[in-house]
Amino acid sequence: MVKPRIICSICFITLISFALVPSITITEHENIGFDSGGETELAPQTNPLELVPIKSFTESFSNVEMSWTSRDDDVRRVFGSPVATGDHVILHVDAYDQLIETSLLDFSPSFSLSDYLVIAEDGYNPYFDFDINPEDGNMNWFSFTGIQRGQIVTIVGLFSNSDCDFMAWTGDTDPLSYADNILGASMTTTANPEGVSFVWDSNSPELILACYNCDDSEGWVEILVFLDSTVDKSVDGNYITFHTYSFQENLTVPVLYMGFTDGLLLTTVFHPGLTFNNYFAPNITQFPPVELGSNQFNLTWRCTDRNQDDTNYYSVWLSSDGGVSYQRIVGNITESFFVWNSSGFLEREDYLVKIRAYSLDFTYPELCSVDNPPSSYWPGDYSDSEPFEIGAGDVHSGGPTITAPSPYTIIVYSQPDITYTFGTTGNQITWTHSYPAAALYYVVTIDGNLYQSGHSSNRVIIVSIDGLSIGDYEFEVVVESSASDSVIVHVIPTSEESSLRTGLLTGISAGSAIIIILSMVLINRIVRRSLREKSLELLARTNSTPLSILELEREDS
Repeated sequence: MVKPRIICSICFITLISFALVPSITITEHENIGFDSGGETELAPQTNPLELVPIKSFTESFSNVEMSWTSRDDDVRRVFGSPVATGDHVILHVDAYDQLIETSLLDFSPSFSLSDYLVIAEDGYNPYFDFDINPEDGNMNWFSFTGIQRGQIVTIVGLFSNSDCDFMAWTGDTDPLSYADNILGASMTTTANPEGVSFVWDSNSPELILACYNCDDSEGWVEILVFLDSTVDKSVDGNYITFHTYSFQENLTVPVLYMGFTDGLLLTTVFHPGLTFNNYFAPNITQFPPVELGSNQFNLTWRCTDRNQDDTNYYSVWLSSDGGVSYQRIVGNITESFFVWNSSGFLEREDYLVKIRAYSLDFTYPELCSVDNPPSSYWPGDYSDSEPFEIGAGDVHSGGPTITAPSPYTIIVYSQPDITYTFGTTGNQITWTHSYPAAALYYVVTIDGNLYQSGHSSNRVIIVSIDGLSIGDYEFEVVVESSASDSVIVHVIPTSEESSLRTGLLTGISAGSAIIIILSMVLINRIVRRSLREKSLELLARTNSTPLSILELEREDS
């Protein structure tokens, strides 16, 4: 076949519109990072776009209404502006034409190509051409590839003049003719935009599409192709909803609505860019630290979150350079307080301490966990409190330093179990961790109870285990609430004590045997004496002396 001329230009989101419509600028929402004074900060968009509308709602689509609700406000709000902001925004599309059987809603075209309209030569008529030549310059041509058999293909044609017709073929069609075009007459109406949805029934992965400028006027044309769009067949066919929280971020997207009857497009609404803001950073306020003595400080805060499903996790950050850099000293906190032990830190009067609050939505367990904070947090948007200056630490020189944070995973290197003899000294567990910070906070427990806490020194944690009673104990260290290791300590008796215990047990066993034998002899004597007395009483009545009774008397004597 003749290879069609493929004309690719800028996609619709950056197309310079020839229509006299105002531009809409979507700007990025910045996360300020500090207490917002009660106002909720939006989580930032990852794809801020500058959009110029091509075509939005026109008078021919007045029977379709787009609106939205959210958990914050269940009142249905029509899009007066292209922005919907709330917790779990739901997009509603009502098409009041009762003839609609199937509603389609999509947000991202698989392909988007555009071009200036071609004006055909006088007398050109593609409808009766049985060998259409893409090289003759009478139509705009587009090609899309990557389509698979069975996929739902939706084509939307937008144009700035009054009338354009569209026809399409599979890539293996040769020659090209209007009679063989797979769209038939479905995109040769007077509608703008034109559109159709159908199942791709070809082994060819290529779609070839032509646009015929019916009114011979200048302008532009844009083709949007959607693959496997989400089709919702509602009860009456003319109403559809979509939970935009499933975008998983604040997003600006094109929105296409199409209503079909018998596979033919009846109603279309296309908006080049609607913004859906579903995600909000927490609002956190830190209170002044309270000194508890012994270099300990009680840090407290208050946090609110506009997203109802969010659970807030916190981390504490410390700076020794006026806020230029911060080190995280503890993370994965769920309470709204933390007691910081500054022992082991360089003594300073100008530390800055702040609290960072994260949003975690555990209703998406495949996305959100606390295994590797904060990278495993989702959605993970956060805010920082206003920092407080604090005087802390007890090391006058050569002590720990505060270094700039960097993404890291702390590893506590495992130690073997320990066995030592009761009463000996110098027994200890020595743990080391992977992160090169001079002072990481750790907690050591014995059988689940607090045993020791403090800060590591040169990546080393030393725990004395002298003075334990005979028995088995489990020691666990947790560093920065994120890494841990356990060691079993066996305390055994000394050899002398062991011999004494063995002798005592042996003596007890021998003594018990003697007592049992004497008890049996005594019981035997008592039984025999009782029988003899009863027998003598019986003989006294009968004046007889059997041999058995005499034998009992002799044995008993």
